[in-house]
Amino acid sequence: MSKSFSGRQAVKALRRIGFVVDHQPGSHIFLHNLNKNISVIVPNHKELKKGTLNNILKKANITRASCKSLKTQQNVILNLFQNLIKTISQETLKQVQSDK
Repeated sequence: MSKSFSGRQAVKALRRIGFVVDHQPGSHIFLHNLNKNISVIVPNHKELKKGTLNNILKKANITRASCKSLKTQQNVILNLFQNLIKTISQETLKQVQSDK
């Protein structure tokens, strides 16, 4: 697992803990948690700098470890979907070949 986070990964992690995308003017994504009344701005960059990520996490009141946990969960779900699609594709190909 890589040690860096992209802006998109940070947004996905924040959405999992209750933040919603408010708006996105340009390359910055504004998120808001209605329950905690917290707003966070995430730059939509390929790789967030360490200080930027730490400030986002601090503002959102979450630890870096819990953010990594959310990223790991996201990767597991993505792998499951990829395997499912691969299995379905293989079964479909077998059915097409057997119908010939």
